[in-house]
Amino acid sequence: MSRIKFTQTALKQQKDLLKRYNKFLPTLKLKKQQLQATIRELEEDIIKEEARLSALYEEMLKWIGVLELDKDSLFRAQYFLEIEEVKIKTDNIAGIPIPVYLSTVWKQKKMPRLILPVYTIPAIRKLKNYLELRLKIRILKKQEVLLQHELRKTTQRVNLFEKIKIPECEENIRFIKVYLGDMEVAAVCRSKIAKTKLQALE
Repeated sequence: MSRIKFTQTALKQQKDLLKRYNKFLPTLKLKKQQLQATIRELEEDIIKEEARLSALYEEMLKWIGVLELDKDSLFRAQYFLEIEEVKIKTDNIAGIPIPVYLSTVWKQKKMPRLILPVYTIPAIRKLKNYLELRLKIRILKKQEVLLQHELRKTTQRVNLFEKIKIPECEENIRFIKVYLGDMEVAAVCRSKIAKTKLQALE
């Protein structure tokens, strides 16, 4: 328990603090619940997108097999894929700014027919979709990291209020009231003793 003064002013200060903590705690608890719900949804989204990514990868393998693309052909296809910009916006969840994936802008490059046969174009499209989905998942995981960090901070504050600050204030108030009550009783006793002595002198 922190050091306190046993005065009416200290009693009022402790009551004001307790009132403030009790007023702020429900907001913190609500924020914690929002973060937990959002993180659960986000984890489900990541699982779904990773399943899509896995399915897309399998589809790409089929394309490569059907088109009989060798490693060199695939390497050349990747060479002609260059990202110009990844469009991201900033959203707000429970007061936390988080990045949200919008789209990918690809740099337009000329593909000489002698280097890449025309029948590799569908495979390149699949590869683009695959890379875009990987970017989206990476940003979803970044969101999760940011929200988990905020959840830890919020949980710590909830625990601080519930387990330390509020009980401490309640205990301080109890001690001050007991002390002031004892002082009041002692003052009454002294007053009676003094009155008795005065009466005895008369």
